[in-house]
Amino acid sequence: MKIVILFTLILFVSCSLFQNEEDEIPPKNVREMEWEIMDTVKTEGSNRERVRAIWGSSPNDLYIVGELRRGMYHYDGQEWKKVVIENIEGVNGPLSEGGFELSDVSGIKSKVFMVGTERIMSPDSGSLILYNNGTEWERFNPRPGGFLQKIYIHDINNIWTGGSYSTVYNYDGKNWINHALSLPEDFNSGLYTEIGGISGNDNNNIYLKISDLMGHDYLMHYNGSIWSVADYLQGNYDEGEIWVSPSGIVYSIANNRISKWDGSWETIFLDENYDYWFQGIVGTDDNNITVLGYYQGYDAFPPTLFHYNGDDWTELQILGEEVSMITIDIWTDGQEIWIIGKPYDFQNKSTMIVRGK
Repeated sequence: MKIVILFTLILFVSCSLFQNEEDEIPPKNVREMEWEIMDTVKTEGSNRERVRAIWGSSPNDLYIVGELRRGMYHYDGQEWKKVVIENIEGVNGPLSEGGFELSDVSGIKSKVFMVGTERIMSPDSGSLILYNNGTEWERFNPRPGGFLQKIYIHDINNIWTGGSYSTVYNYDGKNWINHALSLPEDFNSGLYTEIGGISGNDNNNIYLKISDLMGHDYLMHYNGSIWSVADYLQGNYDEGEIWVSPSGIVYSIANNRISKWDGSWETIFLDENYDYWFQGIVGTDDNNITVLGYYQGYDAFPPTLFHYNGDDWTELQILGEEVSMITIDIWTDGQEIWIIGKPYDFQNKSTMIVRGK
C-alpha cells in the first residue's frame, strides 16, 4: 500500500513539474521565423498618419489604431473588422460620429487601452483614453493634455500615458493622476512636444523619452515618487521608441541608431550611411531584442528587422527587396511577430500587415 501511495505521489510531482515546463515556453528564434504578408486592410485616413500602432492579447486578438477615419480595426483570427465606438460622448458629440484619432494601444489579456485625442489641441482639453473591459467600451475622464501619444502598461494598477504639452498620466487602479515633469527651463512644453516612448521594469523604475521642436531631447526617469532628467538623448531624430529589459537596461532607437542606457549611453548599432529608418523595438531580455525598420532605397522601401541574440546583430530582410513597405509598428508574444506599415504609394491608403512565425 505504501509503495502505491509513493508511486502516486512521484507521478503527481512529475506531472506538476512537466506542466510548469510546458507553461514556460521559451521565445521562438526570430532568425528562424517564416514571413508572409497576412492582409492588406483597406483603411482610410490621411496619407501620413493613417496607421500608428498594433497590439494584441494573442495572434487571434489584435488591434490596429491610427487616424483610420477616426477608428480602429480588430482581428479575431479570421478577418479584420472596423470597430465603432458606440454610446460614448465626446466634446464634439458622439465618438461614433468621428472627430477623434488614436495613437497607441496596449492591454492585459482581454482588457484593452487606447489613447489619442479629440482633435482639440490645447493644454486644457482633448486627451482621449478609451478602455474595453472585455465586453464594452468605456471612456476615462481625464481630458487635459491635448494629444496623448504613447501608453505603457506595467500591470493593471500601473498604467502610464503621455503626449503633447509634456502631459503624463498614471493610473493606479482607481484614478488617473496627472504628473508634472521636472524639465529644464529651456524646454518648450507645447503642442508639438513628442514623447517617443514609455517603458519600465518595475513600478518604481519607469523611463520616457521627450523632445521639443527646439532640439531639446531628454531621457526622463520615475523613481516611484518624482520624475527627473536621467540624461540627454543623443540626437539624430532620437524621439524613437524605448524598451526597458527585465534587468533595467534602457534600449532606445533613433533614425539610424540603436543605443542602450545603463547609467550612460552606449551606441550598440550605428548606420553611418543613413540607409535605415528604425521604427519599433521589442524584446524578452538583454539577449533577445528585435528592432523594426525599413531600408530607404531608390525604387522600393523593403521592410527589415535587426535582431540581437546576445552575440551579434543580424539583419533579416523578411520579404525580399522587391516589397516596398514603410514600416510603422511591431508586436510580439514571443512566438510570433506582427508588423504593420503602409505602401510607399501615398495614394494607396491600405494598411499592410506582416506576420512572422
